[in-house]
Amino acid sequence: MTLYDQFIDDVQKNHDRHNKFVKLAVQRHLNDLKNDRFFFDTQKADRVIAIVKLMRHTSGSYGGKLFDLQPFQAFIIAMLYGWTDKSTGYRRFRKAYIETARKSGKSELAAALQIYSCFFDGEHASQVFSCANTRDQANFVYAAATSMAKSLARDSQKFAGKSRVMQYRIVETETTGYITRLTADASTQDGASPSFAVIDEYHAAPSDALLKVIETGIGARLQPLIYIVTTSGFHKGACYDFRKVVADVLDGKVENNSLFGIMFTLDEGDDWQNENVWIKANPNLGNSPRIEQMRALYQNAVVEGGSSIVEFKTKNLCLWTDAAKVWISDENWISCQGEVQEEGRCIIGIDLSSRVDVTAITYLWPETKSFRNHYYVPEEKANQGRRADGVDYKEWVAKGYVTATPGNVIDYDYIIRDLLDSCEKYNVELIGYDPYNADLIVPKLEAEGVSCGAVRQGFITLSPATKRLETMVLSREIVHDDNPVDRWMMGNVEIEQDAAGNIKPSKGKSQNKIDGVASLVTALAAWMSTELNREEEMSMQSLRDMFG
Repeated sequence: MTLYDQFIDDVQKNHDRHNKFVKLAVQRHLNDLKNDRFFFDTQKADRVIAIVKLMRHTSGSYGGKLFDLQPFQAFIIAMLYGWTDKSTGYRRFRKAYIETARKSGKSELAAALQIYSCFFDGEHASQVFSCANTRDQANFVYAAATSMAKSLARDSQKFAGKSRVMQYRIVETETTGYITRLTADASTQDGASPSFAVIDEYHAAPSDALLKVIETGIGARLQPLIYIVTTSGFHKGACYDFRKVVADVLDGKVENNSLFGIMFTLDEGDDWQNENVWIKANPNLGNSPRIEQMRALYQNAVVEGGSSIVEFKTKNLCLWTDAAKVWISDENWISCQGEVQEEGRCIIGIDLSSRVDVTAITYLWPETKSFRNHYYVPEEKANQGRRADGVDYKEWVAKGYVTATPGNVIDYDYIIRDLLDSCEKYNVELIGYDPYNADLIVPKLEAEGVSCGAVRQGFITLSPATKRLETMVLSREIVHDDNPVDRWMMGNVEIEQDAAGNIKPSKGKSQNKIDGVASLVTALAAWMSTELNREEEMSMQSLRDMFG
C-alpha cells in the first residue's frame, strides 16, 4: 500500500482524527476516479514521491536525514502530480491551497517540490519562485531549498553536475532554469514566467496582488502550479477570501477542476482544549510537533490568557481569529486593585480625543508599578446621563474620576493646567502622547519646559507595551486605584493583531470606549522607551570608561 493510500484508508476508517475538509478532499479524489475527463496516473505520482524521498531534511532533529515523507504529505503530492487531464496529457491542477498548523513541515515539503519542479519536472528553463509578503518570509522556503540542493549535490554526482547554488539563485545549468525568491512588491514582477511558485504564509498578504501577478505570468507554461501554503491568521483578508472559495469547491458548491485544496483545522464545535482533536490541525502530531510540545504550549496559553490563547488557537490549531473576546478578565483586573504609591519617576500618557469625546490621562510610577487615570469630557456630554455611551459620566464627575469642562467641547486649557500642576507635584520624566490632535496641547507644554515624546499608535510601537501590560496584570505586578471608569473601559477592549503576531488595543473593533487603556499603553510605551535609552546610555558610558 502506498503512503497516500495509507492516508486515504486512515481518513475513511478513523473519522475522529480528521476534519470535514480533509474528508471532503479524500472523497473528491475517490469520486473523480469515476470522472471520464481525468485520469489518476499512479506512476507519475509515485515518481515524484520517490524523488522527494531522496532529499534530506534541513533542520531540527531530522536535519540531514532522508526525507521522512508522511502519508498526508504523500497524499498532497499524489493529488497534484498524479491527476492528469485526458484531453491534454498535462497535469490537472494548476493551483493548490494547503492550510496546516505550525510545525507541520510546510516549508520542508514546499522546498522539496521546488527542487523537483526545477530539476526533474521536464520544464525547459523553469522559473521557480519562493514568494511571500516579506523577503524574510520568502527566505524560509528558499533557504530550505538551498540546503536540500546542496545535500542532493553531495549525494549525487549527476545532480551536482547540473546544479549551481548561489546566494540568490539555485540554477539548473542545462536549460538555465532557476529557483529564486519573490516578494510582495508585485509592481516590479511583471516579467516573471513561473512554472512553479510557492506562496508561503499567504495569510500575511495585505492583498491578492502578488497572487494575481503570478497567475498572469503562468500563461506561457504548459502545466504550471501555484502552491499556496499557510497557517491560519488574524487578518481575514485576501487569504481568508480565497479559503472560502476552496471550501466551496470541497463542499461541491462550486466546480473548479484545476484547484486542489486541503485544510487541516478543527471542526466547528470542537473543544479546542481537548487534546484529542488537536491532530485535526496537526496531521504530523507526534513527530512534529511532539505532543509534549503541544501540551506545554497549551498550558502556557491557558495560564497567560488573552492574546496567548488567540495565538495558540490561530497558529497551533489553525483557527482563524480576529481578537480575544475577553482580553483581560474583570477578575484579573480587580485583583490588581491596591494603594497607588506616587513615588519616584512619573511617566504620563495622553490619549487625546476629538473635542466632543473622552480624553484620558495616565500617571504611571514605574518604580512602584502603580498608575492612576483621570478623564475629561465636555459638560454637555456628562449631563446626558446614560444616553452618552451607556454610562453615567455625571456620577463619575461627582466622585472625582472625570473632569467636565464647560460647554459642548472639551476645553484643553483644563488639561494643560492639570498637566503643568502635575509636573510641579510629581517627578515627571516624560509625557508620551498619541500624535493625533497633539498640536492642541503639546506645543504649550513644551513651551513650559516639559519633556514630551510622540508615541506612534502602530503595532510595532504599541505591541511591546500591550504585551507588557497583559503580563503585569496577569502576574499582579501593577497596581491601580479601582477607578470604575478604568474597569468599564478594560471590559470594552478588543485586541487587534497583525500577521506577525503584534497586538494593540483596537478602538475600531472595541464595542465602546477604551481611552483609559489606550493612555495606559501609551504611558507604558513611553516608559519602555526611556528604559531603552537609559540602557544605551549606560552601554556608551561603559565604553567611554573602558577606552577613555
